[in-house]
Parts: sequence; C-alpha cells; structure tokens
Amino acid sequence: MLAFTENGIFNLSIANVIISIFLLSVTWFVVHTVRKAIFTSLWNVPGPLLCAFTNFPLYYYTYCGKYHEFTLALHKKYGDVVRVGVNQISLANVDELRRVMSTHNFPKGKSYERGLFWAPSTFSTTDPELNKLRRRQTGVVYSMPAMRAFEDAVIENGALSLIEAWDNNIAESREKSDQALVNYFYDFHGIAFDIIGALGFGCNFNIVRGGDWTIIDKIHKLTNLISIKSISPAIARLKWLFKDLYSALDYMMSLADNAQIQRRKDNKSGCQKPHVDILQKLIEAHDPSTGEKLSDTCMIAEILLLLVAGTDTSSNTLSYTLIHLLNHPNILERLQREIRQEFPDISTPIRFAEAREKLPYLTAVFLESMRVNSAVAGYLPRRVPDEGTVLLNKYQIPGGSEIILSLAACHHDKNVWERAEYFDPERFMDNKQGEIRAKNVLVFGHGVRMCLGRNLAWMELYTIMANILRKYKIELPSNSPYGPHRLSNNLDAVGEPENIPSKVFITSTPIDPRRNCRILISNANLS
Repeated sequence: MLAFTENGIFNLSIANVIISIFLLSVTWFVVHTVRKAIFTSLWNVPGPLLCAFTNFPLYYYTYCGKYHEFTLALHKKYGDVVRVGVNQISLANVDELRRVMSTHNFPKGKSYERGLFWAPSTFSTTDPELNKLRRRQTGVVYSMPAMRAFEDAVIENGALSLIEAWDNNIAESREKSDQALVNYFYDFHGIAFDIIGALGFGCNFNIVRGGDWTIIDKIHKLTNLISIKSISPAIARLKWLFKDLYSALDYMMSLADNAQIQRRKDNKSGCQKPHVDILQKLIEAHDPSTGEKLSDTCMIAEILLLLVAGTDTSSNTLSYTLIHLLNHPNILERLQREIRQEFPDISTPIRFAEAREKLPYLTAVFLESMRVNSAVAGYLPRRVPDEGTVLLNKYQIPGGSEIILSLAACHHDKNVWERAEYFDPERFMDNKQGEIRAKNVLVFGHGVRMCLGRNLAWMELYTIMANILRKYKIELPSNSPYGPHRLSNNLDAVGEPENIPSKVFITSTPIDPRRNCRILISNANLS
C-alpha cells in the first residue's frame, strides 16, 4: 500500500511493486501482441483471427503431425494465401511457390536451424552461400550419370531383394495357401534402407531379408524429434520428455559417425579394393573452385541426410502409390497389363531407363500419387527478404515474415487440378497438358533448393514398382481397415475410397502401418 514519509515522499510496499511490474508486463505483452497482429500489412491477409495473435494453432497441429490437414482446410476456406501465424503465411499457389523456390532471395526459415543436431547439411542450411558450396561439393554424387553407375546395386538390393523375400513368404505359407501376408510399408522402407546401405556404406544392412524393422522405426522417431525441435526448441531440450526420440537420434548419429570413421580407416590401410559408392564420393567431394572438402562434422550431417531423406521419401511414395492402386482395382489392372505386355520376360529385371520410356501409365500413376499424397508435406518455411514481397499482386508481405510452402494444399488447388479429390492418373496421359501438369507437381521442390536425391528416388520408384507389379497378384485382406471392399463405410465427401490417414513430421507417413499396410501376395499367372 502507499505510505507517505515525513517529507511527503511516498513508499511502495513490496506487494505493490510486484503488482505494478506484473501489470506493466501484461500491458506491454498485450500492446506488443496487438501491434504485431493488427498494425502490419499481414492484417489484410485472410485467415482465422486467432492465428493473427498467436502461433499456437500452427505449432499445435505441426506438433501433432497434422500440419497438412490444418493447412488443407484453411486453404479450402480462405484461398491460396492464408495467415497461419503472427508472422507466418501459408502459400498454396503453384506459380508463386515456384517464384519463392526459384532463387536464394527467400532463404529457408530459422526453424531449419533450430532442428539441427550436428552441423548444417545441404537440406537444412539456411545460408545461401553454404548451400551453394555444398551443392558444388556433392552435386556430382547425385547426378544421373552417377546414379546409372549404381543401378545394378539399386536393383539387386531393391526389387530383387524384395522379390526374394516375398517368394520365401509365399513358399513358407504354401501348406495353407498360395498366398502370403506381407507388410508393404515396412518392406518398402527396408529395401530403401538396404539400397542406401549398399550405395552409401558399401554394405547391405539386410533389413528385408533379416526382417528386423528396428532402424525404420528409429528413422521415423528421428523425423518426429526434428519436427518438434524446429518449432519448439525449448520443449525439445527436455530430453527426459522425449527419451525414446533422443535414443533414436543417438543411434543414428553413431551409425553415421562410425561409417565415415571406418571408411577413412579402410582408405588409409589400402588393404581393400577401392570403394565406389556415395560415401566414398562424399569423402572425396570438393569445391571445384577452391578444392575445399567436407569436414568430419559436415560429413556426418550429409550421411544423416542420406539415411533419413534417402529412405523415407521414396518408400512412403511407394507405399501411397500401392495404397491408391489397391483402392482403384481398374487402375491397378491397367497398369499391370501395361507392364506385362512391355516386359514379358520375368527372368530379366526391368531397368530404370526402359521403364521410364515404355511405361507412361506407371509415370502417370507416380505423379498422381505424389500429387494426392506429397511425400514431403510438413512445415517448410521460407524467409521473406528485408524489402518484402507481394503475393498474387495483392498481398503485401513485410520483410522478415515467413512464407510456408504448403505443397499438400497446392496439389489440391481446384483452380489448377480438376476433380482434385480424385485419384486420376489419366490427367497426366495427354502429351501436351500432361507435361504441363507434371511440372505442377512440386514434390521434389523447384529451383535452387531442388532435392539433390531426386534421381535416386526415381530410379528406386520405377525399378521396384515395375518389377513387383509384373510378378505378383496383389490384393487386400478381407479384414483390411481401408480399401474398396469397405466402400459403403469408407466413402469420403466426393465418393472416393477413403485413404489411409497420414501423419506428417516433415515427411508424410500412413498411420498405424503395422495394421493398415498389409497385403496378400501370390505369384501371377503370366502364361
């Protein structure tokens, strides 16, 4: 309370001081929040009123793995540009997305830095100059000529390894039936990891043949942790709260570190044949201008990128492609007919170049699968340059704001995609329009930050899917939770079979894959 001294000067009690500080703090917070929400050009961008005052909805849905659902709903209601946070804009216009991604004027947002656990990689660095350096150092590693040199290893550790495993499953179940129950999600991830093992480490991890899926679960836990750390580093520091996720991180870091240490020892000893794989190319990689090589810490960052991005994206695309084919038996039948007519000799594996040339419908199926279920559908922010920018010739976006690339919403934009909710590969079969539409599928990014591993991903997709669809009859079990056999219960608003719901932590993954991603396989009658 107020108390006056003999000199007429008053004192404040400790309680009043605390209350005054609290009220001043609250007043400052309210004024600061209102100023950032209202007194900015972002106030003219449509979106939920709550998002102008707090990032909680954006971070909550990102934390829960539902960022894609959040933004899809908002873009459906508000249009191509939506305010999703105090300083964040979600963008789903394909032309504007290309503009943002085409140059280094819009560098990656700070959340990429917050998600780091070691050193910046080609994917995570927010520094344009460092990105240019990394691409000069490692670009040749992922070039198509390099990938063609690795194709035998891709086929051996990919399609042929999976066929061997599935043939064994059929043989083991033959006493009861000619069918075997397999989990395609884990098998696709297993062969993707085995391919990376062969190309990146000079060995085969034998995930598919051994049937041990532990490392696949660890990769998904790692992407979960990266997503959490990128939006809330303070919470992510509470390691006791995420023990399982940090355990996965330690495991993957150790794997990457041991790989490069062992390879350097092998190179120094000279007692083995020279290695010709991605790991060796990374060790030898250098800047053509300066000769600068990757440091040990940067090497580990690139190996981790290879392990995570090199397995999760392609395998999830394979999984979603098969999900859509099973939901549309007529499309599956047409695709298998195309493959078997073009490649009747089952004793010879189908290779990448010939599959891409002779299987246009398979290409269309992949593009449509990538459109409907983008492998990378998470929180992908870009920082607006200091001078600001204008979106759609309408919305003034101030410098320092973040533009989030909403690929899932972009790929469902009804202004670009007719019948966007439908899975329809036919939209890519028209020579002229199909080529234009293919360029609007931005799953590998665009411009200066386009995915370096896209050539390897395409090689895996074509060689794996073409070879297994030629050899096997594939169908869903009668008790499958999703599929056309559940059509009466699983119709969505447009009459399509309901897709397996997904969760997104950077990459998009079907929920509960152990239960939802099972199929029955048997050898096809190819006579």
